[in-house]
Amino acid sequence: VDWTHRSARGERMDAMARDDAPLGRNSLPSSSSLTQMARPFGAWRRAAVAPLDRSASRGHGNATSLVAGSDAILLGTARGALARYDLRNEAETTSQDVWTGTSRVRKVFCDPTGVHAVVTSDQEGRNPSTHHVCHTKAKRARALPRLKGQVITAVAWNRKSLGRGASTSFVMGTAKGAVYECVVDDPGGTGTGNGVTRREKVTVKQVGMLSGHPCSIQGIHLETFDDGKQVCAIVVTSTRLYVFQGGPTLDQVFAGEEHFVEMPGELLVNGVPHSELHVHLTKNKTADRLVWLTGDGLYCGRFGVGRSKGELRGGSMEAFVTDQKLIPYPFLGDQPREDERPSQTPISAAVTEFHYLLLYQDRILALNRVSEELIFDEYFNQGLVALVRDEVTGAVYSFNESTIFEIILYDEGQDMWEIYLRRKEWYLAIQHCRTQSQKDAVYNKQAEEAFAKGDLEASAALWARCSHVAGPRFEEVTLRLIRTGHRGALSTYLLRKLDNLPRLERPQRTMLATWLLELYLDAAYQEELKIPPGELSTPTSRAAVEELKDFMMDQKDDLDDGTTLNLLAGYGRIEELVYYATARAMYDVACMHMIQEGNAKRAIAVLRHPDVSPDLWYKFGPDLFLLSPKETVDAWLVMGKHLDPKHLLPALLVSEKQSKKPGARTTEQESEAQRYLEVVIFRHKCKDVAVHNLMLQLLTREDTETDLLRYLSNAVQPDGEPYYDIQYALRLCLERARLRSCCHLYATQGMFQEAVSLALKVDLELAKSVADMPADDEGMRRKLWLMVAKHVIQLESEGTTRDQVGNVVSFLKETDGLLKLEDILPFFPDTVLIDDLKGAVGDALEEYSLKIEDLKREMDSATKEAEVIRKDLRELPCRFVEVTPETRCSSCNKTMLCPGPTAVRAPSTDRLTCHPFFVFPCTHTFHEGCLLQEVLEKLSGEARARLERLQEELAQDSKELAQLQRQYMQLPAGLSSMGATIPDGEEELEEVSRKIERNQIQVNELVSSACPYCSVLMVGTLTRPLVGPEDRKELVEWAI
Repeated sequence: VDWTHRSARGERMDAMARDDAPLGRNSLPSSSSLTQMARPFGAWRRAAVAPLDRSASRGHGNATSLVAGSDAILLGTARGALARYDLRNEAETTSQDVWTGTSRVRKVFCDPTGVHAVVTSDQEGRNPSTHHVCHTKAKRARALPRLKGQVITAVAWNRKSLGRGASTSFVMGTAKGAVYECVVDDPGGTGTGNGVTRREKVTVKQVGMLSGHPCSIQGIHLETFDDGKQVCAIVVTSTRLYVFQGGPTLDQVFAGEEHFVEMPGELLVNGVPHSELHVHLTKNKTADRLVWLTGDGLYCGRFGVGRSKGELRGGSMEAFVTDQKLIPYPFLGDQPREDERPSQTPISAAVTEFHYLLLYQDRILALNRVSEELIFDEYFNQGLVALVRDEVTGAVYSFNESTIFEIILYDEGQDMWEIYLRRKEWYLAIQHCRTQSQKDAVYNKQAEEAFAKGDLEASAALWARCSHVAGPRFEEVTLRLIRTGHRGALSTYLLRKLDNLPRLERPQRTMLATWLLELYLDAAYQEELKIPPGELSTPTSRAAVEELKDFMMDQKDDLDDGTTLNLLAGYGRIEELVYYATARAMYDVACMHMIQEGNAKRAIAVLRHPDVSPDLWYKFGPDLFLLSPKETVDAWLVMGKHLDPKHLLPALLVSEKQSKKPGARTTEQESEAQRYLEVVIFRHKCKDVAVHNLMLQLLTREDTETDLLRYLSNAVQPDGEPYYDIQYALRLCLERARLRSCCHLYATQGMFQEAVSLALKVDLELAKSVADMPADDEGMRRKLWLMVAKHVIQLESEGTTRDQVGNVVSFLKETDGLLKLEDILPFFPDTVLIDDLKGAVGDALEEYSLKIEDLKREMDSATKEAEVIRKDLRELPCRFVEVTPETRCSSCNKTMLCPGPTAVRAPSTDRLTCHPFFVFPCTHTFHEGCLLQEVLEKLSGEARARLERLQEELAQDSKELAQLQRQYMQLPAGLSSMGATIPDGEEELEEVSRKIERNQIQVNELVSSACPYCSVLMVGTLTRPLVGPEDRKELVEWAI
């Protein structure tokens, strides 16, 4: 037995199409009969019949019935056997004996999942028919005793119950027109073992009966919708097709009104009335089309699921089955065309996605579902009984008494695009195209139809979809559209063509975009020509301009910048030119055209774009400042520190250049320039000398010197140096007669004499203020005031003598005693008499006598204070402080007799037990070690370092002295006669002792110079933090 598993179907199809390889992975025996059975048929080799099993019945008699579902085949035999073939295993096809009975299997019905089956059997008609329900997981079949004697002719499965619960339901039709509902428990759901248990129930009940014309039910189908609340049932007999609707139970469905379609002819197979119902399902497993095999032809229609019961009651079959038609059977090759009906009729049929398969006694035919054309007609006299289609996989099978065949269709949808194209069903034709050339043919045909009807824009859009390989040439299409004079169609074609071009084809995209730009420009120009006089625009002209802008924005990456700008300028579209330049970040071009138009505000708006470089502000600054000074300065101030004022000087100097022209008025430009410089100098702290010099230049042109003097006083660095060039400022002020400012500049440079000389020419009060400027140099002040006094005396010489002397005396009072009368007497003219100065001289002498008296009193006070000091010095040696044994150290609070902290001292042989201590006049008493610690804590800087160094030297010298003493004491007595060694040792000891004594004296002077508790040492601790670096650990512990 040869098997070809299910997954190799595609390989068999390719092999038979090439005719150079066997049918399957396991090659068939090389016999002429098998070769003929497996050969492809049809004019274009579109199908083939391949045998799956030559001895399918396996010794159980001839095959009587065949069904398929989900790659599983169930085969019933004449000796009561039911075999199941599983085609899902890719390794090999397996078979299983599902059930073996004693009667002939008459008919087998299988659900779409291939799990459940209904078997009806009899013994050549001598015994009543028996029926069983089989399950792949069950060890034995379940009998249906209630249906004994009935002949089941059709079964419809409830697809909603398959694989979703513990039970499966289906509907059965009988030869007497009765309809039964059966519910069977799933042994894999509620069963306790591998087989059907007694507790599982099989419920069978009658739900309907065909009335009026009872006959054998040949086919039945159930379709549920509205979430299972409504059920539609289609029942066919040999001459009628019934439609029932209702729900949710089947009793309610078949109890309702019945609608039917009746055919006059009856199909006879072996003298017995025969009919078949086939329903094609979509990918969502919902009914799409139904086909009814009748004696007059194939009754076809679309399944109108979702119609309400009320619509069916009031209407006809069109309310449920739409697009009804009857396709007559084709005439066979030996049948004359003049006959009214074909001499042969099919015995079975099958429905695929695009074809109707018809099985005759000796041949197989296929009709295209859409065109109803006969696709192939092939003689195949192998005694095939019926055609069976697997609803899940779409495979089509057939069988005879001993062999199972598979009807293999070669890509049945490959020519559907052409069929739909001939029928002008464009959308479906495109959906079924496989290659771009096929799509081009459809688009071209559809475009030609639209062009013939005058729909030029639609035809242009369709031609644009065609590729450049198989579609019409670009030149041909554009010439045809140009000849029509319809610019919209040409624009549509070019736009769609541009959209379809890849981004890599830059030259072609640029060419199309430029052509489209010219079309849009011309369209906008034509619309503007239609504007009535007195109006600026119309809705159509504004729409044309907006379309132009939108196109430039969308295709800015495809347009060539230079060509586009030239075209826009040639058409005079400055507004659109600026729009495009801004979109392309060509801000210099946009600003240049805006300035040429005199629109400074628009140019400034372009420059305010975030991506604009500051260089463009510097480039167009002079032009913008000349057109609109205020708006330009406002924009500069908004930019703030992003602009360098030094680079804006050419723009600010425009006012200076304009002022040199005769009759020029630049007041606004100068004020705006000054406003900008004030902000950058005093707010932004600009330090550039050139900027400050320009500020000086502008301020010197004002009528008053108030702002100039304020600037000169404030534009100074922290060290006193001005930001501006003082030489340039002085020269500028002298040229423009700004004398007060010159005085200020002279004084700033320390040239006080020149400042006073110049101030005396301007204002006497100014000269007096300048004379007081060198406050630290009294000699210079006196010299300056003498210059002012000389000027005052010279001025007063024109008046009377008495008035002149009075004014001079008042002037002397203003000098605050810096000048005396004798200092200015040389400046009086010779004509002045001494009598005129009598009062002034008397006042001066009186002032001198008062000062002499004050000096005498100060001398007496100093003499008394000196005598008190001498008395204190005489009494100082006699002062003492009494220290008792109970006196305690102010630092450690121990008595003076108790030892305090050890201080570094020289070794001593004194036997007194009292340790060194210090007593201050304030009665604070300290151990020597305590005082040393207190002073070290409060000293800082150089004094602390010196005290620490002396302590280190004392410690080192003390160790050295102790070592020398030990060496000297250990010398033998007889060695004393050696006069050279012992004196050298004594001298060394004396030298170290003197050094220790000197250091100790210095230490004592440092620690006893002031009391650490009530002197400047304690005051100095006020600036120290409470927690020092040495208290870091404690600081960490207190941290929150």
